[in-house]
Amino acid sequence: MRFPTLTFALFLSFTGLAHATPPQTVEVRETLLGLNNTHIFVLRTLDDNMGLYTMRQTDIVLIARNRATNVDEQIWPVLRVKDLGPEVVETAEVSRLETLPLPNRVNPFDILLWRKARPLLGDRIQTADDLGIDQIWDASGLSVTVDNGGTTHGLKNAGIADLFKASLNQTRKTLPPYFTEGGDMLADVEFNPETDCTSDGYTSLFEAGDDNQRETWIARISCENDMTMSKTEMFLVLPPTD
Repeated sequence: MRFPTLTFALFLSFTGLAHATPPQTVEVRETLLGLNNTHIFVLRTLDDNMGLYTMRQTDIVLIARNRATNVDEQIWPVLRVKDLGPEVVETAEVSRLETLPLPNRVNPFDILLWRKARPLLGDRIQTADDLGIDQIWDASGLSVTVDNGGTTHGLKNAGIADLFKASLNQTRKTLPPYFTEGGDMLADVEFNPETDCTSDGYTSLFEAGDDNQRETWIARISCENDMTMSKTEMFLVLPPTD
């Protein structure tokens, strides 16, 4: 008589596991959109699973990032939408997508025209091996050496950590989290770049300088740790170090 009770208890246990919800995570991705003499312009996408398997919220902002300092000097809201998931049966009255309130939203391409920025959308991001550059990331920071002239470009670990934290804080001020399970995992997040971050792509941009052609190197840096769980991505300009 005791076996059916035990079997039923195990069934409830496994059923509970099968329906357990995942932890809430927010993946942060960036797309290079444009470039002018002073700034790079990136679209930042925040993909929030809302602690659910089927629903997702997507927030997008446009960022003007200073080329000399990598500081986000202006952030514009672009889009905030919730995908209610494949279980929603769409009709004329019911939509799977819910557009969330977003005052002062902008068209990012209007900003590029206004700021006289050259479009970069679709520019190819390549690995260090593809580009034939030497990449080193150690206790001091990230550095890449370019064969053409042997110049070295890089950033210190402390600077990378500060840039990530400040950038995420500014984004959250522009678009506060619409829904969080507990706390906001992107608020005041700390990264140790030596252990938490990798550089998984580069692009080089050539422009006319005073005496000769000027080359700008931009790295796509990705960081994640036990606090964020999901990847957080930034495009950062690597200044010459020698």
